[in-house]
Amino acid sequence: MNHELTDNTLAVLATRRSLQSLDCLIKQLHTESNLELKKQFIETLGKIPLPEHILPELLPMLSEKDIYIRQAVTKAVANLGTEAVIQPFIALLNDPDSDIRTNATIALGQLQATSAIEPLIALLKDPETIVRTKAVMALGQLQATSAIEPLIVLLKDPLTPIRENAVTALGQLQATSTIEPLIGLLKDPKEYIRGSAATVLGQLQATSAIKPLIALLKDHEWFACYRATMALGQLQATGAIEPLIALLKDHELIVRYCATTALGQLQATNAIKQLIAFLKDHNNYISSPAATALGQLQATGAIEPLIALLNSEKYVHANNINDLLNDLFKGSEENIRIISTVVEALGQLQATSAIEPLIALLKNSDSNVRSSTAIALGQIGESAVVKHLVKLLSDLNENVRYSAMIAINQLKDTNSELLQFKEEEFKRLQDQVNNPFTGKRQQAANHLGNFILPESVKLLVSLLHDQFNLVKEEAITSLGKIATKKVNLVQPLLTQLYPFLEDASLSIRQAAIATLSQLLPQLPKTEQTDLIQHLQDIVHKQTDWFGLQVKALRVLERLEPDQAAPLVIAMAQLVLANDKQDNYLASEMFHSLGKIASPLATTFLQTQLDQLDKEKRDWRTKQRDTETNSTPCNQQAIQVNKEELWPYSQWEFELGYALTRSNTEVGITLLQHNLALVRKGAWTALGEKSDIKLLKKLNKQRDQSQIPYFRYAAYQAIDGGLITLEYSAEEPQLIALQQWFTKVTEEALQDRLQWTIERIAYRLSQTQNH
Repeated sequence: MNHELTDNTLAVLATRRSLQSLDCLIKQLHTESNLELKKQFIETLGKIPLPEHILPELLPMLSEKDIYIRQAVTKAVANLGTEAVIQPFIALLNDPDSDIRTNATIALGQLQATSAIEPLIALLKDPETIVRTKAVMALGQLQATSAIEPLIVLLKDPLTPIRENAVTALGQLQATSTIEPLIGLLKDPKEYIRGSAATVLGQLQATSAIKPLIALLKDHEWFACYRATMALGQLQATGAIEPLIALLKDHELIVRYCATTALGQLQATNAIKQLIAFLKDHNNYISSPAATALGQLQATGAIEPLIALLNSEKYVHANNINDLLNDLFKGSEENIRIISTVVEALGQLQATSAIEPLIALLKNSDSNVRSSTAIALGQIGESAVVKHLVKLLSDLNENVRYSAMIAINQLKDTNSELLQFKEEEFKRLQDQVNNPFTGKRQQAANHLGNFILPESVKLLVSLLHDQFNLVKEEAITSLGKIATKKVNLVQPLLTQLYPFLEDASLSIRQAAIATLSQLLPQLPKTEQTDLIQHLQDIVHKQTDWFGLQVKALRVLERLEPDQAAPLVIAMAQLVLANDKQDNYLASEMFHSLGKIASPLATTFLQTQLDQLDKEKRDWRTKQRDTETNSTPCNQQAIQVNKEELWPYSQWEFELGYALTRSNTEVGITLLQHNLALVRKGAWTALGEKSDIKLLKKLNKQRDQSQIPYFRYAAYQAIDGGLITLEYSAEEPQLIALQQWFTKVTEEALQDRLQWTIERIAYRLSQTQNH
C-alpha cells in the first residue's frame, strides 16, 4: 500500500469530518494488518463526529494487545459521549498502560459517570502522577461528595499538580469541612496553590479565613495576592479596609494593585482621596484599578480627574489604535485597558459632563473601547446619545452591537426613534425566548428586563422553568429590574419566586433575594410578613453562605425603622447567644442597626458596647493578675498569646461606627470613649457626613476640651468630613466653608480648610467648563 497516498487520504477525510467517510475507514480498519496504519485509521475516526451505531465496531478493540491501538480506540470512543461506553471505560481504569487509564478517567469525568466514583477514588493511589491528577479532576466534575476526605488528604501531597487539582476539585464540591485545610494552604510554597486556595475560601464564605487572607495581600506573587483580594471582596471583609489602606503605600506594585482592587469591592469610602491620587500614577496597573474602584465607590468627586485622564496626552492617540501601535509608547494594550476602565467608571458615576468625550470614543478602532463606551452612555441615560447608539448597532463587531443593545434598553422612552426601535426589538425577543441555544435564551431574558410590560413578565415566567441555571438566573434578575419600575407587574409572582430561595445554585438564590428585595416595601402586610420570615430563615441558617445571609439582612434593614429595628435586634440576640466569638454575622447586624437609625437600635447598640467595655475591663484585670503571678519561664508565652486572648477588637470599631451612624450626638460623646477602636469607629462615621454645622460643632468642643485623645479624635472626624466635602460639596457648601475659614484661628485647621476650599473650587470650575 502506498503510505503517502494513505496519509493524504486520511488527512482529507479527517478535515471533511464526513459521515460518508465511515464506510471506507471501517472497511480498512478490519482488513488492515499494518498496526501503524490501523492506528492512523482509528485516530482519524476520533476526528469525525461518530454515530452511536459505530460503537460495536470499536469496543472490541479496547482489548487489543497493542498498547497504541488501545490508546487510539480509547480516544475515539470517548468522542461518542454516550452512556454505553461508561462500563467499558470503568474496566479500563485497571489497564496496565497509564495512558489508557488516563484517557478513560478523563472520559468518565466528561460523561458525568457517577457510577465511576468509587473506582476513581481508588485511582487516587495510582502510582502514576498523571493518572492521580486526572482522577482528582474527574471527581470534582462528578460532584463526588464521598471523595471529600480522600481529596483533603491530597492537599498535603508532595507533588504540586496533585495539590493544585485537589484544591480545584474541593472548590467544585463546596464542602465547608475543607475550610481549615485550605487555610493551611495559604502558606503553600507554590503561588498558584496559595491563590487557588484563597479563591475557594472566598466561594465558601469562610469568614475564619479573613485574617490569613489579609496577610496574603502582602504576597509578592501576583496570582496569590490578586486571588486573596477577590476572596476578601466576596467575604465583604470590612475588617480588612484599614490594613488595605495601609497597603496602598507598599513598595511592591502588585500589593498596591491588589489593595486598590479590594478597596473598591469593599466600598471603602475613606480610601477615595488616595484612589483619586492613584489616577495620576504613571503605571497603568495602578491607575486602571483605581478608576474601577472609584466607579464602584460612586465617588462623584472623581469625575473630573477621570475625564482629565481620558483626555491626557498619554492616551490622546488611543482613538486610533494603528497610531498607538506605531508610536514610541510601549504597552498599547494597557492603554486600551485603562481607557475602558475609565469609561466604565464614568458610566457608573453617571457623569453627564463626560458625554462629549465618550461619544468621540465610539469611533475608536478598538472594539473593547467601543463596547465599554456604549454601556457607559446607556448608564448616563441622556436622550442625546440615542442616535449614536442606534448607529452602533451596525458595528462589524458582535460584542459592540450587543453592548449598544444593552445601552439602548437602559434609556428612557422619550425619543421617537428609540420607541420604534424598542417595538421591533421586543418582537425579536419573543422569538428568541424559544431559541434552542442557551446563550440566546439567556440574552433574551436579560433584555426583557428593560421592557416594563405584562407581556415581558409572561415571557420571563416561562424562562423560570428553563433547564439551564444561567437562563433562570437572568430571568429572575430581569423580573427584579421590572419590579423597580412597576412593582404591581411582578407582585403576583411572589409564591413562584419563594422556591428559588432554596435552590441548589447559590447564584440563583442571590438573584431571588435581590428581586424579592424590590417587592418587599410595596407588599401588603400579610404577604410582607411571609417574605420577612423567609429572609429571617436565611439569616439564621448557619449552614448557608455568609454572603447570602448578609444579602438577606440588607433587605430587612431597608424596612421602615420601627419595623426593621425589632427584627434585626431579635436576630442579633439569637446570633450572639449561639456563638459570640469570631461572629462576623453579628458585626454585619451592628452595621444594619446603624443604618436603621431608630432609638431602639441606638439603645441596643449602646447596651452591647457597655457590655463589651465591661468584659474588656474584666479581661484586663485577669491579664494583669496572670502577669503578676507569672514566672520568668512563662512570660514569653503570655506575651505571644496576649492578642489572641481578646477576640473582640473588631467589635469595638463596629459598635462605635454603628452607634454614630444611628445617632450623631451619641457618636460625638464616643470620641472620648476609653476604648481607642470605639473612638476610631465614631470618627470614621462622623467623617462620612458632609455636614459643615457638625464640623463646626466638633471644632468648638475640641477647643473647649482638655482631654488629649478627644482632641485627636475630633480632629480626625473633622479631617474625614473635609475629605468627604472635597468630592461632594456644591457651591453653597463652598461658600459656607469660606465663611468658616475667616473665623478659624488655629493655624493647622486653617491650612486644612484652605486645602479643601481650593480643591472644591477647582472641581466646580472644571464642571462649569464642561
